[in-house]
Amino acid sequence: MKPSQPQPRWWWHAVIILGLLLVNLILYRGTFDLGFLSVDDADYVLNNPYIDSFSAANLKHIFTVPHSANYAPAHILSYSADVALTGGKSAFAMHLSNVLWHGWVVCMVYLLAFTIRAEITSATAAALLFLLPPAHVEVVAWISSRKDLVATGFAVLAMTCYLLSRRHERRRAWWYAASLLSFLLASAGKQSVILLPAVMLVWDILVEKRRNW
Repeated sequence: MKPSQPQPRWWWHAVIILGLLLVNLILYRGTFDLGFLSVDDADYVLNNPYIDSFSAANLKHIFTVPHSANYAPAHILSYSADVALTGGKSAFAMHLSNVLWHGWVVCMVYLLAFTIRAEITSATAAALLFLLPPAHVEVVAWISSRKDLVATGFAVLAMTCYLLSRRHERRRAWWYAASLLSFLLASAGKQSVILLPAVMLVWDILVEKRRNW
């Protein structure tokens, strides 16, 4: 990003983000009445006593014991938050939560795209290309597939913070720490995110031609 390049006003970003969230809500409003699905929802939500409250015993179990052969505490804790906010295991509330999580991921994609190339038009196009094609709708429509949303949102945020750490000398340590924290949260959403550092390395070498570290 060139220093002389004029920066868009903050309210432009606010308008675009609100627009993206509205489109996301319109697209996935039909998922609110799907109820619980027979595949995995019973195991992750309905018959999972560890999301009933944020008690010390429940938190200890979530952070120390894999669930269904997967260690994903951030994913499980997102259900605990839903239960705490709604007072029960409501399918409608959890579907709404999935839609909100997906909206957050779309906003993170917009933020990453704008960080890579500081142009509102290209950033908006990138976010819409992520949002509109119906390539992976089950991550929103299927409550138990929320792990993909949790992991993707924090993974994209980790990449954004990593790029910002390279551009800001004074706050490099803070941005790098934020990148590491986001990466840990993403990994706690879904274990496949552990490949993210390799993606960053490829970006450094092939895209930015970074050699002397």
